[in-house]
Amino acid sequence: MDFLFTEEQERFRQEVRSFLDKELPSDWVDYIGTAIDDTVAPRKDGEQVFKDIAHKLGKKGWLSLFWPKEYGGQSCSYVDYLIFLEEIASRGSPGYNAVGVKMLAPTLFKYGTEGQKERHLKLITKGEEFWCEGFTEPNAGSDLASLQTKAVKDSNDYIINGQKTWSTFANYSDWCCLLARTDPELKRHRGISFFLVDLSTP
Repeated sequence: MDFLFTEEQERFRQEVRSFLDKELPSDWVDYIGTAIDDTVAPRKDGEQVFKDIAHKLGKKGWLSLFWPKEYGGQSCSYVDYLIFLEEIASRGSPGYNAVGVKMLAPTLFKYGTEGQKERHLKLITKGEEFWCEGFTEPNAGSDLASLQTKAVKDSNDYIINGQKTWSTFANYSDWCCLLARTDPELKRHRGISFFLVDLSTP
C-alpha cells in the first residue's frame, strides 16, 4: 500500500500554504502563539480577520471540500480535506467555522428541510454565515443527556429557556445549533431536539 501523497495532493498543500502566506496578517502566528495566555488581550481586529479569511476561503471553494456537489461542495477525498485542515491548523488560521462546515451542514444534508438547506448551505460555503454550538451546559458536558435547557411549544414557535457554556464561535456567529429538552416525560436520553437558533432573536 502506498502511503505517499499524490503530486496533485502535494500541489494542493502548497496552494493552501501560499494562500496563508499571502492572506494572514504578518503577526498572526506570533499572536496565536501567545493567545493561550490569559494576560494577552484579544486582537481588536480578530473578528474582522476571521470573517475576511472565511470569505476568501469560501471563494476558493475550500469551506465545502468534502461536501457533495449537489450541495455546492467539491466532493473531494478526505485526504484532500485533511491536508487542508492540517495546513490551516499548523498556522492557527482563522476563518474555518468548523461548527457550520462539518457539524451543522452534514446534519442538514440528512435531516434538513429543503428550505433550510437553501437558506443556510450557500451562505456557509461562501463564508458569509457563521455558526456556534449550544450543547454544553454548566451541569451537562460530555453527558448531554443531563442537559436542562427546555424548549416549550408556543403556537408555531418554541420558547427556549436555559443556559449554555463553551459555545465555540459564539462571539462571531449569526446562528446557533442548539439542543434542548422538548419532552421531559421521556427517558433522559430521549426527548431532546435540535434547534437552529437565529442569534438575533430576542
